[in-house]
Order: sequence, then structure tokens, then C-alpha cells
Amino acid sequence: MGFSLLDDDSREYISGELKKLHLDRFYENMIRVIKNWFEDGEPDDITERITRFIFDSGNWGSAGTHALAREVQNSDTSEPEKMRTRMLLKDIFPPIE
Repeated sequence: MGFSLLDDDSREYISGELKKLHLDRFYENMIRVIKNWFEDGEPDDITERITRFIFDSGNWGSAGTHALAREVQNSDTSEPEKMRTRMLLKDIFPPIE
């Protein structure tokens, strides 16, 4: 499933790396979603749940993400970890304007 443009060695290597990172199931689920959206894949519970999550999040994320971003924005940024988190959230969720 997937990796159709890769040779066998590359496909095997990438599959192994995904497995090491525990992302193999995520990858398989996303391939199912892509096939469901853009090809003749059949919807199932997983594809429906992922699709619902994506569309419920909207263009600017979910309400929980907004609450977390506000909390980080109002935090003391003298701490490096909080500053990194704040900058990451700003990059991921830029202002509307």
C-alpha cells in the first residue's frame, strides 16, 4: 500500500523507519483516507473518524488548539521551552490577517 513510485529497497527502508517511529499504522490509515477521498477506496470507521476530525478542525484548528495557543501566548516567554512552543504555534497557526 503506497510508495508506488519507489523501488523495493526504498520502500522497505521507509516502511522500517515508519515502524521504528510507531508511525506505520498512521501511514496505513492516511493511505486509506487518501484512497477514500481521491480514488475508489471504501469508507470505514477509521476513514470516517479521520475525515470528521479534519473537517471539524476547520482552517484554523479546533477550539482546544486555540485555547492552548492563547495560554502559550500569555505565558512567561523567558523560559526557552515555552518560547519554542509559542513560536511553533505561531508558525502552525498564523494570524488570519
